[in-house]
Amino acid sequence: MKKLLLIIVLLYLPFAGVLADDALYSGEVAVPSQGDADRLEAVPEALIQVLQKISGQREMPPSATLDEALENAAEMVLSFRYRNVERVTPDGDITRELRLVASFMQTEIDAIVQRAGLPRWQQERPAVQLWVVVDDGAKREMKPLEYDYAWQSLEGVAAMRGLPVSWPELDEEEAQLIDMRLVWGGFTDYLVERGAPADGVAIVAVRREGPSWTLRWNLASNGQNWSWRNSDQELMFALAQGVHLMVDEIAAANSIAASEQGSWTMQISVGGLH
Repeated sequence: MKKLLLIIVLLYLPFAGVLADDALYSGEVAVPSQGDADRLEAVPEALIQVLQKISGQREMPPSATLDEALENAAEMVLSFRYRNVERVTPDGDITRELRLVASFMQTEIDAIVQRAGLPRWQQERPAVQLWVVVDDGAKREMKPLEYDYAWQSLEGVAAMRGLPVSWPELDEEEAQLIDMRLVWGGFTDYLVERGAPADGVAIVAVRREGPSWTLRWNLASNGQNWSWRNSDQELMFALAQGVHLMVDEIAAANSIAASEQGSWTMQISVGGLH
């Protein structure tokens, strides 16, 4: 009987179909101008975004490592560029916002994550499909156009936290076949049966109650389910809060602790081969 000895070196986690490095190791911050002073002031905030994306943590625990990294953030910038973003305001106007996109050196960031004792969120992150239904008291409608500013803000928060999101693409006939009662009730299994991705679907039931918006979230991702409620007087802020909670749950379920990160050598014996 011959034995085959395999030496396996584990570094973090082996991932397939990972989030692109240019998105994972880049932060995007609004700036008033393309001047050097404004760029240098924004770079530490961009670095915080990168650490949030990699670790899945909304808040960075204070540490000497983090303080040093923020102080030297500009030295870790690999490249930077600017882009203009059109934003929809609640009254329907279009505003333009200048943003700095700073990309950081991967090896430097990985070292900071380890030294700071941060968890690491796996890079394979299938998009969560969002089904948002708004009840205005007269009817229930999916993703009404008059709230485009809120949907745009939701996408921005998800991107900042490193979670890809998508919207269902339905033609008029497909939309009519959807049982809105089941969607409003939060039955994610029903949507999965109709073709929604099983690895990530969220139903957000939105209702105006007095001066506040109340949101009920039902999330199904990789065989796990979560539900919660939140509210705010502004729909945009209520959605942002809910997205943060969604990322918190998904990241926590798909991360490895700092103590489990590193390199190990393992010997595996395989017998019975001819």
